[in-house]
Amino acid sequence: MASSEARRRKQLEKKKKKRTEKQKELTQHRSAGMAVQLGRKSSAPVYKCIVSNLIDSKGIGVVYFSRILDSGEVICVAFLVDRYCRGVADCFVRTYTRISFDEMLEDMTKRGHSWSQKDAATTRRLIEDAAAYATAAGVACHKDYRACKEIFGTVDPAAAETIYEMGKNGKPFYIPGPHTTMPEIQKVLARLTERFGESGFDHLLPLGGASTLNTMGLSDGEEYDEDFNDDDYEDDHVHGPGCGHDHDHG
Repeated sequence: MASSEARRRKQLEKKKKKRTEKQKELTQHRSAGMAVQLGRKSSAPVYKCIVSNLIDSKGIGVVYFSRILDSGEVICVAFLVDRYCRGVADCFVRTYTRISFDEMLEDMTKRGHSWSQKDAATTRRLIEDAAAYATAAGVACHKDYRACKEIFGTVDPAAAETIYEMGKNGKPFYIPGPHTTMPEIQKVLARLTERFGESGFDHLLPLGGASTLNTMGLSDGEEYDEDFNDDDYEDDHVHGPGCGHDHDHG
Protein backbone atom coordinates (compact mmCIF):
# COMPACT_ATOMS: atom_id res chain seq x y z
CA MET A 1 0.00 0.00 0.00
CA ALA A 2 2.78 2.38 0.94
CA SER A 3 4.64 1.53 -2.26
CA SER A 4 1.52 2.21 -4.36
CA GLU A 5 0.99 5.58 -2.68
CA ALA A 6 4.63 6.52 -3.27
CA ARG A 7 4.32 5.66 -6.98
CA ARG A 8 1.12 7.71 -7.28
CA ARG A 9 2.78 10.68 -5.58
CA LYS A 10 5.80 10.38 -7.87
CA GLN A 11 3.55 10.29 -10.96
CA LEU A 12 1.69 13.39 -9.78
CA GLU A 13 4.96 15.23 -9.18
CA LYS A 14 6.17 14.24 -12.65
CA LYS A 15 2.95 15.52 -14.26
CA LYS A 16 3.17 18.77 -12.28
CA LYS A 17 6.79 19.29 -13.36
CA LYS A 18 5.82 18.63 -16.99
CA ARG A 19 2.96 21.16 -16.82
CA THR A 20 5.26 23.75 -15.27
CA GLU A 21 7.90 23.24 -17.96
CA LYS A 22 5.25 23.46 -20.70
CA GLN A 23 3.84 26.65 -19.21
CA LYS A 24 7.34 28.16 -19.02
CA GLU A 25 7.96 27.23 -22.65
CA LEU A 26 4.68 28.82 -23.78
CA THR A 27 5.43 31.98 -21.76
CA GLN A 28 8.90 32.28 -23.30
CA HIS A 29 7.48 31.78 -26.79
CA ARG A 30 4.78 34.43 -26.24
CA SER A 31 7.30 36.86 -24.77
CA ALA A 32 9.67 36.35 -27.73
CA GLY A 33 6.83 37.05 -30.18
CA MET A 34 5.89 40.20 -28.26
CA ALA A 35 9.48 41.44 -28.38
CA VAL A 36 9.63 40.97 -32.16
CA GLN A 37 6.34 42.81 -32.72
CA LEU A 38 7.31 45.73 -30.49
CA GLY A 39 10.77 45.89 -32.06
CA ARG A 40 9.19 46.32 -35.50
CA LYS A 41 7.03 49.19 -34.24
CA SER A 42 9.69 50.93 -32.15
CA SER A 43 10.61 53.30 -34.98
CA ALA A 44 7.11 54.81 -35.09
CA PRO A 45 6.83 58.36 -33.69
CA VAL A 46 6.46 58.64 -29.92
CA TYR A 47 2.93 59.68 -29.02
CA LYS A 48 2.41 60.25 -25.30
CA CYS A 49 4.43 59.24 -22.25
CA ILE A 50 2.37 59.32 -19.07
CA VAL A 51 3.69 58.92 -15.52
CA SER A 52 1.40 58.56 -12.50
CA ASN A 53 2.16 61.16 -9.83
CA LEU A 54 2.04 58.30 -7.32
CA ILE A 55 5.58 57.54 -8.53
CA ASP A 56 6.65 60.71 -6.71
CA SER A 57 4.42 60.49 -3.65
CA LYS A 58 4.25 56.73 -3.00
CA GLY A 59 7.12 55.29 -5.03
CA ILE A 60 4.86 53.10 -7.18
CA GLY A 61 2.56 53.90 -10.08
CA VAL A 62 1.63 53.22 -13.68
CA VAL A 63 3.75 54.51 -16.58
CA TYR A 64 2.53 54.55 -20.20
CA PHE A 65 4.88 54.69 -23.20
CA SER A 66 3.06 54.98 -26.54
CA ARG A 67 3.81 55.35 -30.25
CA ILE A 68 1.57 56.36 -33.16
CA LEU A 69 1.45 53.86 -36.04
CA ASP A 70 1.01 54.48 -39.77
CA SER A 71 -2.53 53.14 -39.41
CA GLY A 72 -3.38 55.98 -37.04
CA GLU A 73 -3.62 53.58 -34.12
CA VAL A 74 -1.53 53.91 -31.00
CA ILE A 75 0.46 51.07 -29.51
CA CYS A 76 1.04 51.50 -25.80
CA VAL A 77 2.99 49.58 -23.19
CA ALA A 78 1.86 50.08 -19.60
CA PHE A 79 4.40 49.45 -16.84
CA LEU A 80 3.65 49.20 -13.13
CA VAL A 81 6.84 50.79 -11.76
CA ASP A 82 8.09 50.51 -8.18
CA ARG A 83 11.12 52.80 -7.86
CA TYR A 84 11.52 51.90 -4.18
CA CYS A 85 12.49 48.26 -4.73
CA ARG A 86 10.55 45.97 -7.09
CA GLY A 87 11.31 47.66 -10.40
CA VAL A 88 8.76 46.68 -13.05
CA ALA A 89 6.14 44.77 -11.09
CA ASP A 90 3.84 44.28 -14.10
CA CYS A 91 3.50 45.28 -17.76
CA PHE A 92 1.30 44.70 -20.78
CA VAL A 93 0.78 45.87 -24.37
CA ARG A 94 -2.39 47.38 -25.82
CA THR A 95 -3.41 48.93 -29.14
CA TYR A 96 -5.87 51.84 -29.05
CA THR A 97 -7.52 54.27 -31.41
CA ARG A 98 -6.27 57.79 -30.81
CA ILE A 99 -9.67 58.83 -29.46
CA SER A 100 -10.06 55.90 -27.07
CA PHE A 101 -6.55 56.40 -25.65
CA ASP A 102 -7.29 60.05 -24.84
CA GLU A 103 -10.67 59.04 -23.42
CA MET A 104 -8.90 56.53 -21.19
CA LEU A 105 -6.63 59.29 -19.84
CA GLU A 106 -9.63 61.57 -19.29
CA ASP A 107 -11.41 58.78 -17.46
CA MET A 108 -8.36 58.28 -15.23
CA THR A 109 -8.47 61.97 -14.31
CA LYS A 110 -12.21 61.84 -13.57
CA ARG A 111 -11.63 58.89 -11.25
CA GLY A 112 -9.08 60.88 -9.27
CA HIS A 113 -5.83 59.62 -10.78
CA SER A 114 -3.18 62.33 -10.98
CA TRP A 115 -0.59 62.04 -13.78
CA SER A 116 2.03 63.99 -15.73
CA GLN A 117 3.09 63.88 -19.35
CA LYS A 118 6.87 63.39 -19.63
CA ASP A 119 9.45 63.39 -22.39
CA ALA A 120 10.26 59.96 -23.86
CA ALA A 121 13.83 59.92 -22.53
CA THR A 122 12.69 60.58 -18.95
CA THR A 123 10.05 57.87 -19.21
CA ARG A 124 12.50 55.29 -20.50
CA ARG A 125 15.12 56.20 -17.90
CA LEU A 126 12.61 55.96 -15.04
CA ILE A 127 11.53 52.47 -16.08
CA GLU A 128 15.03 51.17 -16.79
CA ASP A 129 16.55 52.71 -13.65
CA ALA A 130 13.83 51.08 -11.54
CA ALA A 131 14.42 47.72 -13.24
CA ALA A 132 18.19 47.96 -12.75
CA TYR A 133 17.75 48.95 -9.09
CA ALA A 134 15.51 45.94 -8.49
CA THR A 135 17.94 43.59 -10.23
CA ALA A 136 20.82 44.88 -8.11
CA ALA A 137 18.70 44.23 -5.03
CA GLY A 138 18.00 40.66 -6.15
CA VAL A 139 14.33 41.30 -6.98
CA ALA A 140 13.07 40.00 -10.32
CA CYS A 141 11.02 42.24 -12.62
CA HIS A 142 7.90 41.01 -14.39
CA LYS A 143 8.49 38.17 -16.85
CA ASP A 144 7.38 40.29 -19.84
CA TYR A 145 9.61 43.27 -19.05
CA ARG A 146 12.40 42.31 -21.46
CA ALA A 147 9.92 42.05 -24.32
CA CYS A 148 7.93 45.17 -23.38
CA LYS A 149 10.99 47.42 -23.22
CA GLU A 150 11.47 46.95 -26.98
CA ILE A 151 8.93 49.77 -27.35
CA PHE A 152 11.69 52.23 -26.37
CA GLY A 153 13.58 51.78 -29.64
CA THR A 154 16.41 54.29 -29.99
CA VAL A 155 15.15 56.78 -27.38
CA ASP A 156 18.24 57.94 -25.48
CA PRO A 157 17.75 57.76 -21.69
CA ALA A 158 20.82 59.99 -21.23
CA ALA A 159 18.71 62.84 -22.63
CA ALA A 160 16.19 62.59 -19.77
CA GLU A 161 14.88 65.95 -18.53
CA THR A 162 14.06 64.46 -15.13
CA ILE A 163 15.93 61.82 -13.15
CA TYR A 164 14.08 59.94 -10.42
CA GLU A 165 15.68 58.79 -7.18
CA MET A 166 15.66 55.03 -6.69
CA GLY A 167 14.94 53.54 -3.28
CA LYS A 168 13.76 55.60 -0.33
CA ASN A 169 16.09 57.52 1.95
CA GLY A 170 19.07 55.98 0.22
CA LYS A 171 18.11 52.30 0.50
CA PRO A 172 15.59 49.77 -0.82
CA PHE A 173 12.09 49.95 0.64
CA TYR A 174 10.30 46.68 -0.05
CA ILE A 175 6.50 46.71 -0.11
CA PRO A 176 5.06 43.45 -1.49
CA GLY A 177 2.02 43.43 -3.74
CA PRO A 178 -1.38 42.74 -2.12
CA HIS A 179 -1.44 39.18 -3.46
CA THR A 180 2.19 38.23 -2.83
CA THR A 181 2.36 35.05 -0.76
CA MET A 182 4.27 34.89 2.51
CA PRO A 183 6.83 32.38 1.11
CA GLU A 184 7.51 34.80 -1.77
CA ILE A 185 7.87 37.70 0.67
CA GLN A 186 10.28 35.70 2.80
CA LYS A 187 12.44 34.88 -0.23
CA VAL A 188 12.73 38.55 -1.16
CA LEU A 189 13.51 39.56 2.41
CA ALA A 190 16.20 36.87 2.56
CA ARG A 191 17.83 38.20 -0.63
CA LEU A 192 17.71 41.78 0.63
CA THR A 193 19.21 40.75 3.96
CA GLU A 194 21.98 38.84 2.18
CA ARG A 195 22.87 41.83 0.02
CA PHE A 196 22.34 44.75 2.40
CA GLY A 197 22.22 43.35 5.92
CA GLU A 198 19.26 43.66 8.28
CA SER A 199 19.62 47.42 8.63
CA GLY A 200 20.42 48.08 4.96
CA PHE A 201 16.82 48.14 3.73
CA ASP A 202 13.32 48.89 4.96
CA HIS A 203 10.12 46.96 4.38
CA LEU A 204 6.41 47.29 5.01
CA LEU A 205 4.29 44.14 5.14
CA PRO A 206 0.51 44.00 4.66
CA LEU A 207 -1.57 43.89 7.82
CA GLY A 208 -4.17 41.13 7.90
CA GLY A 209 -6.07 40.97 4.63
CA ALA A 210 -5.68 44.65 3.82
CA SER A 211 -4.20 45.74 0.54
CA THR A 212 -0.56 46.76 0.82
CA LEU A 213 -1.37 49.93 -1.06
CA ASN A 214 -4.00 50.81 1.53
CA THR A 215 -1.42 50.52 4.31
CA MET A 216 0.56 53.17 2.45
CA GLY A 217 -2.22 55.67 3.07
CA LEU A 218 -3.63 56.03 -0.45
CA SER A 219 -6.94 57.88 -0.54
CA ASP A 220 -9.92 56.32 -2.29
CA GLY A 221 -9.39 58.72 -5.15
CA GLU A 222 -5.80 57.56 -5.69
CA GLU A 223 -6.28 53.85 -5.15
CA TYR A 224 -5.73 51.43 -8.02
CA ASP A 225 -5.65 47.68 -8.44
CA GLU A 226 -2.12 46.32 -8.53
CA ASP A 227 -3.41 43.25 -10.37
CA PHE A 228 -3.04 45.65 -13.30
CA ASN A 229 -5.76 43.88 -15.32
CA ASP A 230 -5.40 44.92 -18.94
CA ASP A 231 -8.98 43.77 -19.58
CA ASP A 232 -10.07 47.02 -17.94
CA TYR A 233 -9.29 48.72 -21.25
CA GLU A 234 -10.06 45.87 -23.62
CA ASP A 235 -12.20 48.07 -25.89
CA ASP A 236 -9.58 50.79 -26.09
CA HIS A 237 -8.05 51.24 -29.32
CA VAL A 238 -5.73 57.80 -29.56
CA HIS A 239 -5.37 62.05 -30.61
CA GLY A 240 -3.28 64.85 -29.21
CA PRO A 241 0.24 66.23 -28.99
CA GLY A 242 3.36 64.14 -28.80
CA CYS A 243 5.58 63.71 -25.79
CA GLY A 244 6.82 67.01 -24.51
CA HIS A 245 7.33 68.89 -21.28
CA ASP A 246 5.59 68.00 -18.03
CA HIS A 247 1.88 68.57 -18.05
CA ASP A 248 0.10 67.88 -14.78
CA HIS A 249 -3.43 66.54 -14.49
CA GLY A 250 -5.70 65.83 -11.55
